[in-house]
Amino acid sequence: MCAPSADEQKELSSALAKVPGKPVFATDYEVSRGRSTLDPNTPIPGMQPLPPGTVSSADWVRIRREFPEAAVFSNVQYSFSVDSKI
Repeated sequence: MCAPSADEQKELSSALAKVPGKPVFATDYEVSRGRSTLDPNTPIPGMQPLPPGTVSSADWVRIRREFPEAAVFSNVQYSFSVDSKI
């Protein structure tokens, strides 16, 4: 679970306030898809360890859109994933 500190929340809010409500994208974009598998022997901060012998995976799609050169940001990414537990 994500639990940013008050300072981190303030920084995130400040950055998100700069994102335009109706972004104008350039014509370029990228779509990626894949499957990620977690190694139960590799600890992940903020996540409880997986039981030995357990395999956890997720299928995902990422869409990356470009902003025009004059924009404050260079790109935006949308990520969608499906966890094997759901």
